[in-house]
Amino acid sequence: MKVIEHHERTVLPLLLLLIVTTPSSAHDVYMDWQRPGLGTMCCSGDPIAGDCYPTQARFIQGKWYALRREDKKWLAIPDKAVLTDVDNPDGRAHLCAPEPGKYLQHTDLVFCFNPPTLGM
Repeated sequence: MKVIEHHERTVLPLLLLLIVTTPSSAHDVYMDWQRPGLGTMCCSGDPIAGDCYPTQARFIQGKWYALRREDKKWLAIPDKAVLTDVDNPDGRAHLCAPEPGKYLQHTDLVFCFNPPTLGM
């Protein structure tokens, strides 16, 4: 019985945390990010269909690549899009990029990229 009680005490706070944490509060971290050299926001500000999200990243021969969520395509990250002066909120890589086809002339456009914290 003590095992079950301990388990319930552990699970309940976690469930409450999941209920209280909304997509908008998780998305708020992106609202202060600015595109290097441009000073415009990295993110559209939409917490549901926002263009910033955690993702997988690779560093190959001195270049970053990030996985776009919509089509699972690895995007080459332009050096000018790499954020170097903002904190990484959780150590994971974060990509701010429009969905494919949103801007037809720029199919692989990257607004911002926050590289993962190495060694985590």
